[in-house]
Parts: sequence; C-alpha cells; structure tokens
Amino acid sequence: MRSSLGLVSLLIAVAIIMYLFGHQAKKDIQEVRTVSLSMQDTTGGRPLEADAARAMLDRLRSLLDAPTLPTAELQEAAQTGAAWAAGTRPGTADNHIAVSLRSAALELLAAGPGIDDPHRAAARRHLDSAAVSTVTNRPPDAVSGLRDQIQNIQNSTNQRKLETDPSRE
Repeated sequence: MRSSLGLVSLLIAVAIIMYLFGHQAKKDIQEVRTVSLSMQDTTGGRPLEADAARAMLDRLRSLLDAPTLPTAELQEAAQTGAAWAAGTRPGTADNHIAVSLRSAALELLAAGPGIDDPHRAAARRHLDSAAVSTVTNRPPDAVSGLRDQIQNIQNSTNQRKLETDPSRE
C-alpha cells in the first residue's frame, strides 16, 4: 500500500512539473513572436520598391561570377537595402527581401576575386532567398522574422567594418 501511494504521489508531481514546463514553453514562444529588436542603424527608412528590388536582385545575381566587382555600386546597393530594411516592418516579406538583398551586396563587397570565394556562395544563398520571397510574397514565420532582424544588425556591423577597413581602398 505504501509503495503504491508513493508511486501515485510521484506521478502527480511529474504531472505538475510537466504542466508548468508546458506553460513556460507557451509563454516563451509568445515572447519570441512579439519581440522587437532595437535597431541601432541610422539609415533613414523608405518603403521597398518592388521593381527596383527585382532590378537589384538581377544585377547582384549578374555580378556573382564577375571577376572584378564594382565597389561603389555594391556600397550603394547595401545602402539601399539598409534603407528598405529600415522602412519595412520586421517579419514581412518586404523586410525579408530587403535584408537578403543587403546581405548579398555586403557579401559581394567582402568577396575576393575567385569565383569559388565563400562570400560569393553566401551572396548566392541570400539572393535565392530574396528571389523566393519576391515570387511568393509570403511573410516569413516568427523565427525567420527574428533571424532577419538579427541578420540586419549583423549587416550594420559588417557594413561599418567594410567602410572603415583601410585595406579595401
């Protein structure tokens, strides 16, 4: 009798613990959906222009295999992507496109002359992601939206590094 009472008590304790962990998990997921990262980018925002974004996507894609890359043009593309990212609401398809285009431009800025450079491969992945979003126009899920915000913060840091790197001139 004593062992069965102990077993029942143990099962009740386990059920209570599982309920509490499940409740905390729901709360954590809700917080992830509503989180808004503070952007320290001073770029003035403007809405994404669909035609200009498609043109930038095509131009950056054409530069993937170019032996020499136009630095000024890529810097302008990164600035435009930053402005679009700042001017669109995080978690939307437009924001994802803007962040992906900015990321691709910055990867190409960091790329070396070789076509097999890892920065060029990363730029290709960002461009493929932007292309899918321009076709589907579906907003990313909560996790992807958060990932875009983090990527945009990393882009700001990378862009500042590239702009202040004396070896790039």
